[in-house]
Amino acid sequence: GEGAVLRLTDGSTFMENYHPLGNLAPRDIVSRAMDVEMKRRGARYCLLDATHIPAEKLKSHFRYIDSKLSKCGIDFTKDPIPVAPAAHYFCGGVLATVDGLTDIRNLFAAGEVACSGLHGANRLASNSLLEALVMAWLAANHPSMDEDVTFPSIPEWKQMDDFYENEWVIISHNREIIGTIMDGYVGIRRSRRLLKYALSRLENIYNEINNFYQHNSVRAAVVETRNMAIIAIAVIRSALSRKESRGAHYLVEYPERDDSRYQTDTII
Repeated sequence: GEGAVLRLTDGSTFMENYHPLGNLAPRDIVSRAMDVEMKRRGARYCLLDATHIPAEKLKSHFRYIDSKLSKCGIDFTKDPIPVAPAAHYFCGGVLATVDGLTDIRNLFAAGEVACSGLHGANRLASNSLLEALVMAWLAANHPSMDEDVTFPSIPEWKQMDDFYENEWVIISHNREIIGTIMDGYVGIRRSRRLLKYALSRLENIYNEINNFYQHNSVRAAVVETRNMAIIAIAVIRSALSRKESRGAHYLVEYPERDDSRYQTDTII
């Protein structure tokens, strides 16, 4: 909103081709436009040009950004900034009410981890802070918080001694691949063909990770990577179940909303 301009690596502008507001278009439209232009040219980034804005204004308004860019050798008063779309919020999660209640007694979920329906299909700017504060307050003041809770007896965890260090590449390598697949095939602009391709690859990856999980001592990175694969598969299956585009979910074969069939959350 301060007047910076998105450019391609050759210096040309492009947002005027996608929305009447140009660089001030909604974030989902800007992200999709960047994704189209980057993939069309095989580029890894676009350029955010703020060099026409007075240097004093930039440095006073964006001190943290100035500090970070300086460490990368970029002076944003003189040089355009390489930028690319990135996932920074998860719309969805554990099914919960706005009070944070889940279907497991005494288990609450609030904030980004919860799928409360509060944001709809696309979170608006700054609403995540409001969500965390409101849901936390509602959960803390829910009547069930005053109930006496008796925790069941849980058997002590039996840690296995076996851990095959030479097979650790299964976790480290697949952890990186999961991110690459989700970014490339399940990102801003989706197609059913690429979603199915990603699903097939991730199901194989999950089987590899799960086999490692079953036959080795449990470590945090193993559990995390297994969970990453499970969530990735759930996201893809949810995306394939909706033959429409809505909010942050954009399907090239079905670019319009279909309120007659899909005006509800996808619950799996």
